Amino acid sequence: MSGQPIHHQTEVWWFNGRLKMKILLIEDSKKFSDLVKKGLENEGYTVDCVYDGQDGKNRIKLCESEYDLIILDIMLPKIDGITVCKSIRKGKIDTPVLMLTAKDATEDKIIGLDSGADDYLIKPFEFNELLARIRALLRRPKTFLPIPRMTLELHLV
Repeated sequence: MSGQPIHHQTEVWWFNGRLKMKILLIEDSKKFSDLVKKGLENEGYTVDCVYDGQDGKNRIKLCESEYDLIILDIMLPKIDGITVCKSIRKGKIDTPVLMLTAKDATEDKIIGLDSGADDYLIKPFEFNELLARIRALLRRPKTFLPIPRMTLELHLV
C-alpha cells in the first residue's frame, strides 16, 4: 500500500503514510468545534462538524458507513445527544460513539453509556486524553461475530 493513496468516493484518505480515519463531531459550539476539529486534523484525522442533534442524526443516517467515530455532545439544540445516540443504536448503526460533554454527574455518565455510547469524556479535558480515547475506540473491531449457542446435556448418575 505504501506510496499509493487510498481513494474513498472523491476524497483521498491517506496522511503521512497511514489511512485517515473520518470522525463526525456533533457539537453546538462552533468555536469549540473548530478547536477540536483543528487539533484532530493536525493528528491526521478527517473531521466533519454539525451543530445540532437533528443535523447530526440526519448525517449519520445518510452517511453511516463514512464515519469511523462519532463524537457527540449531550446538550444540543433540536435533539439532545442522548436521543441521537439511542436513535442510531436502534437503527443498528455500530459506529463507536464518544460522548464529549460538560455533564459530569455520575448519573449523566450512566445515562450516556446506557444510551449506547462507547465512551464518555467530560469537558474541560486534556486534548491528549481525547486522542488516547479516540485511538482506543478505533482499535476495536467494527463488528462482533455472534457467539454460537451451545446446548449442554447433563446426565446424572
